[in-house]
Amino acid sequence: MELLFYSLAGIIVIVVIAVSRKSIVAGMDARSDIKRENKPADNEEGIEDITNENIEKTNEQVKIINQIDDLILIVDKFKNIKFFNNSAKKKFGENNLNKHVATLLRVPDLLQNIDLVLLKKETITMDLELSSPSFQFFKVHLFSGPTSSVDDPDSVVLFLQDLTDIINAQRFKSDFVANVSHELKT
Repeated sequence: MELLFYSLAGIIVIVVIAVSRKSIVAGMDARSDIKRENKPADNEEGIEDITNENIEKTNEQVKIINQIDDLILIVDKFKNIKFFNNSAKKKFGENNLNKHVATLLRVPDLLQNIDLVLLKKETITMDLELSSPSFQFFKVHLFSGPTSSVDDPDSVVLFLQDLTDIINAQRFKSDFVANVSHELKT
């Protein structure tokens, strides 16, 4: 059940990002059309309206992303954090914007996969296990930007699904079965 929820959350994030990308591109096209027409200065209001409309859409999308329980980070080509949702802020702290992702997640495989996504523009899924300060297990989906929060085409979205409770339950179950089996044998 929880795995289904995580899958749906992942799909929602991908759809929100795709829609935001289209709306930003549409807004840029509309602004360039207005500039090409060389109209008098009264059309400057039209440019501002388009920009404000995109900002409002972006704010709505950020609100939606902030309601997702999974952690979402967006990093640039230098692996500096450019955006993270409220769940990531709760997990890693408020003051991590523009810091290197390795300050939060010191995992060489993750850093290599970020480079691969930037190079190949393909989605990568990986398992991430952290042991300190306590055991945590994440399914990480990495895909290339740009997004509504970061216009940089050389950005990577990290979508971390926290599966720690599921893994702990599976371990507890296997330990319990092993203990019961051992006790029945003796």
